[in-house]
Amino acid sequence: MSTLLLSTVLMAAGELTTATVLPFAVQELHGIALYGLAFSVSSLVDMAATVLAGDLTDRQGPRRPFAIGVTLFCLGVVIVLTAPGMTVLVIGRCVMGAGKGLFAGAAFAAQTISIPAQLRSRVLAITLTLWLPTAIIVPQAAALLERTWSWRIAYLPLIILAAGILGFRIYSLDGQAQRKVSDGHLAEGIRVAFGSGLLIVGINNPNPLLFASGLLTGAVLVTAPLRRLLPAGTFRAAPGLPALILTRALFGFGVLALESFESLALTTVRSEPGWVLGVMMACGSLGVSTGGWIRHRYCRRISAVHLLRIGAAISILGVGGFCVSVFTPIPVAIPLIFVVVRHLGWGIVVTGTAEALMALAPRRQEGKVTAAGETLLKLGFGLAPGIGGVFVATAVRQGMGAGSGIAAAGALSAVALTAAFLLFPRIQRDTVR
Repeated sequence: MSTLLLSTVLMAAGELTTATVLPFAVQELHGIALYGLAFSVSSLVDMAATVLAGDLTDRQGPRRPFAIGVTLFCLGVVIVLTAPGMTVLVIGRCVMGAGKGLFAGAAFAAQTISIPAQLRSRVLAITLTLWLPTAIIVPQAAALLERTWSWRIAYLPLIILAAGILGFRIYSLDGQAQRKVSDGHLAEGIRVAFGSGLLIVGINNPNPLLFASGLLTGAVLVTAPLRRLLPAGTFRAAPGLPALILTRALFGFGVLALESFESLALTTVRSEPGWVLGVMMACGSLGVSTGGWIRHRYCRRISAVHLLRIGAAISILGVGGFCVSVFTPIPVAIPLIFVVVRHLGWGIVVTGTAEALMALAPRRQEGKVTAAGETLLKLGFGLAPGIGGVFVATAVRQGMGAGSGIAAAGALSAVALTAAFLLFPRIQRDTVR
């Protein structure tokens, strides 16, 4: 359990640091056109690495992917904080994503093996709660380091944290193999990540020919391997596990479509200082952790599907409220309240769907099943900021300002969350408990 919790802290610290200081890095490196790409490529590489982590965990145990992942994460941090331009920063984010996918995937698979079913809801709620102190401390510390020295210095504590976690936990992980034969899912995961990357690069290109070729090539490369990685019927939301995986990914896509640009909205639209971004991160973590505990408290009293739909409705309200309030000359506390609301719904949904994935994993195939469940989710995490980045970059090129693009990203978020809300009933009641 402690491995999962420490991995959550490291993952949260990395993402919260990036969300806090990236707007300032973009200003220094003159790279607003690549702002969304810095988030999306990290998630796509994370997705492929998660598939590798599941495969390695099933065959060799979690120790090796965990150690390699933390090491790669540190290397990515070094590349980011020394980046001379936005392109190198994006490459560093790719390496960070590879490391995060390996260590987080190994930790999740290891805990799926070891945590009893009756404790999973509580453990997931505790895991989300760890985001709260992390979100209170990390963004404020990152903002302070950025104001005092540079956004680059704000990344240094991540290396110290990663080294401490690696030294503390590496020898406690079970290193024995569970499954001797690989099923080849790694190659499929790499194809999905590569194809998705081409798709995002294509849609971010203003040249019509490159736009069309990137979109078509990426879609072709992604479709076939995804069908082999995911359970049959996933894309038509077949009842049970396929519907669970699809709705989880749709919801994640909707969350990231707006979340990736909330910091940019506060700094460019409202010209808020860096400490407000730290408060926003804490508000989001407060909402997520509260949502997780609400689900833990009521998961035995209210139908699981009803809880998921309640969470989706709450998040839709949060998205609409934030998009309206951030463009209105009212106190900044109002959009921050809607950040809490949106994350409250996300906390309810993410714990419910994660517990279901754990429950459905057969013995000695925990890595395979959890990796399949996370693959489409992280694909959504990668595509959402990439598509939102297209909206922002297009709005800036046409002289409408970044705010117009952020509003379009908010609309995309609301559409995806609404689709998940409508499809949640296709998850059978005995699938999520």
